[in-house]
Amino acid sequence: MLRVTALSRLASRGLSLSSARAAEQPTKKEVEALFAEAPQERRGNAYSMNRVEIVGGVANDPLFKTAKNDRPFALLNVITNSRLRLANGEYRDQVDSSIS
Repeated sequence: MLRVTALSRLASRGLSLSSARAAEQPTKKEVEALFAEAPQERRGNAYSMNRVEIVGGVANDPLFKTAKNDRPFALLNVITNSRLRLANGEYRDQVDSSIS
């Protein structure tokens, strides 16, 4: 029984740390570096793959744009639905829209 309790505490601690990092906003310097007019130096021959998973429905067609440094990017309007249970037992549907 002691192991289960210790394991659940570690698991919840890990989740709280990762959710705190997910809530962080990028700094102004990071945003400016992303859309800088001059291209950044390459860091050598390291390759990586970035993957993003969007949960929800795309409301409109993606809007493709080009930044000042000729780097392309896309804007997506994502809609998510959630159902909340009220104190009296009824359910209320909530729709959230976000542009990514």
